[in-house]
Amino acid sequence: KEHYLDKIFDLIPMSMDWKRNGTHQYSNFSLYMNSYFHIVGETEWDLRNHPEVEFGFLSEKIFKPMLGIQPFIVVGHHGSLDMLKKWGFKTFDRWIDESYDKEENLLKRMELLEKEILRLSKFSREEMDKMYWEMYDDVLIHNFNQIDIHVVDEWNKVQMSIENMWENINS
Repeated sequence: KEHYLDKIFDLIPMSMDWKRNGTHQYSNFSLYMNSYFHIVGETEWDLRNHPEVEFGFLSEKIFKPMLGIQPFIVVGHHGSLDMLKKWGFKTFDRWIDESYDKEENLLKRMELLEKEILRLSKFSREEMDKMYWEMYDDVLIHNFNQIDIHVVDEWNKVQMSIENMWENINS
């Protein structure tokens, strides 16, 4: 596992996507303006020790490139992209080979991720620019706008859950 992570880290310049202001951290969106795609390192990506879990969860990390209007590759559990699609988001399958997301075997998934990151890193600036603008309206702006819809949907679920719990307490 560490070997594959080292190989992926060797492919990318190391930059943090946050700044610290006193005790608060905030995303440094200027980095999104200096790159063409984002590698999202999700919290849960190895579920081998959790056979009872069908799929993991997606953290706040997945929303950062959407807010930065940037395509992304997810280093996460298999099915992460399917989960996003169920929530109404679009992915980049017309431009990025997303077969890694279907692979349940962790090592094979890491190999597929490495292969796709290497392929994308060989694009010229012109190729990356063309790809970016092809996906801009249909996928990137859609996802940016979908965040608000998703937040409202999730808030409504939380509210309904609290109301149901309250009714059960009072009955």
